[in-house]
Amino acid sequence: MTDILGAVVPAWMRGGPGTRDPGQISFTNASLKTLIANAYGVKPYQISGPTWLELVGFNIIAKLPPGTSKEQLKLMLQNLLAERFKLTLHHETKELPVYALVVAKNGPKMKVSAGPDASGSWGPWNDSARWVSPNETMPHLADFLSPGLDRPVIDATGLAAKYDVTLYWAPENMRRQPTERNTGVEAVDPAPTIFAALQQQLGLKLEPRLSPMDILVIDHAEKTPIEN
Repeated sequence: MTDILGAVVPAWMRGGPGTRDPGQISFTNASLKTLIANAYGVKPYQISGPTWLELVGFNIIAKLPPGTSKEQLKLMLQNLLAERFKLTLHHETKELPVYALVVAKNGPKMKVSAGPDASGSWGPWNDSARWVSPNETMPHLADFLSPGLDRPVIDATGLAAKYDVTLYWAPENMRRQPTERNTGVEAVDPAPTIFAALQQQLGLKLEPRLSPMDILVIDHAEKTPIEN
């Protein structure tokens, strides 16, 4: 592992096992929380530590031996964090508020995918957001939904297939009010909330729950890594 540098560009990760560049992996402007999440295979909300873990970015460029697996890469990253950042941590189990992604009363409305894997896309669309993703898995859909909500989303659908997903909704910061009918302009209903959109368009539902989770509690970490 080489070249740990303070970074000033947007966060990015590329390369590594299973990619077109398996012999090298690079993190650009990655926070220490992001590095820990990748090293231990957890989500950022499962890491409990000081605020600066999210605020300082680092560049890491690592050459990997031929045939390195994803699990071996995790161990390499764990060793790097321990050696260069003096990271120490312990595990705790805590109950956290989550949304469980479940199948709604009348069953899923999604079409099972038949084509090859493809990456999804999303973005603003007429004062709303649109997510189009062929071959979508339910765990990945839960991960996609989590950042836009007030708590993480976990997959509890029990659906193992891949689906072609098109989802149209209005995030809270993009929602608009219907046009007043007495102005002479035809009323325009706002796009649905993510909660309504999931039920209406995909046949899924978000249920608030408490769920036990493995939490990584950071005992110590250095802000300035040891040089090569």
